[in-house]
Amino acid sequence: MTNLALDALMLLVLACFVLSRVAGASSSGPEGPVGAWLVAVPPVFLLIIILVALIARGRFDWVPGGRALCYPLVLGVLVTTVMIMFSDFERNKTVWQELAGLFPFLLLATCLWAVHGFEDTIPRSAGRAGAATILGLGAAFGWGVMLFGFVQYVRNQAQIAKAQAIKEKAFQDERAAQDLAKFRALPDDTPLPELLEFIYSWSDAVQKEARAKVAARPHLEDELVEGLTAPWSDDAVLYIGNVAPKASVRMQPGMAQVLEKQLEIWRSTFEYDAYAGKWEPNVSRYIEAADKVQIAGGDLKPQLKNWYDIVRKAKGMDGLAMRIRMILERK
Repeated sequence: MTNLALDALMLLVLACFVLSRVAGASSSGPEGPVGAWLVAVPPVFLLIIILVALIARGRFDWVPGGRALCYPLVLGVLVTTVMIMFSDFERNKTVWQELAGLFPFLLLATCLWAVHGFEDTIPRSAGRAGAATILGLGAAFGWGVMLFGFVQYVRNQAQIAKAQAIKEKAFQDERAAQDLAKFRALPDDTPLPELLEFIYSWSDAVQKEARAKVAARPHLEDELVEGLTAPWSDDAVLYIGNVAPKASVRMQPGMAQVLEKQLEIWRSTFEYDAYAGKWEPNVSRYIEAADKVQIAGGDLKPQLKNWYDIVRKAKGMDGLAMRIRMILERK
């Protein structure tokens, strides 16, 4: 009964192969890649059933490596079959392509032999040698194509990455040059907010010089205390949290206002954004600045506790929640 079912499937596959050859030879074949796939998919799907059934029934157990090797070989054979069926639609085929077009029919003959054996007319050794040749060549070619495609993919990705790196480097160099020109044009009495714009410049030289100028300002602490309640409070917080070696207890009132204001701004993001974690770099500045004010002797634990209660429930904010908790638990 199983053999009869396999025979029926092979008959269907044969019809598909013939249809593919006829369609390829006609003046109007399937429209584009989608049409070609519609021709190739049915026989390949049926071949998978046939070959897997034959392997499972032990008809190819004589292959070195047994069934463990047969299943990967089948993948290569199927790739070869699909490629040959696609080549049927080329108008000016070479002699080699014409010869390769016989492979699907030889594969089908191999399956027929595996089902029935025909040992009265085909010696077992001759049948196995023929089957090994057909399946081996098909598998080798198919796997070769896949490996070549993988190598090409890796090479293309490397080229894309290299081109992107060159483009990014050019962009960074352009921005660095612009920053350098703007920074050199600043007067000696430049206000602190304008200097703070350059503490994370694209130019390392500008960044270093800008930080040095900010640190050397005679009334820097007073300016930062004032800045925490000014429109440029974010720049002040960024400097205090990520650049300044330490903060001042005088910054506590302003920092408390910043924490309360920013929590309300970010609350909906923390509560409803399924990817809230992507915003962690944007809000960590407030926590780092608050930590330095805490170390300086300020008390921002009430505000930080409110932040913790919200952040610990946000998606992807585990790291920031742990950081706030460490600050709250520190004595």
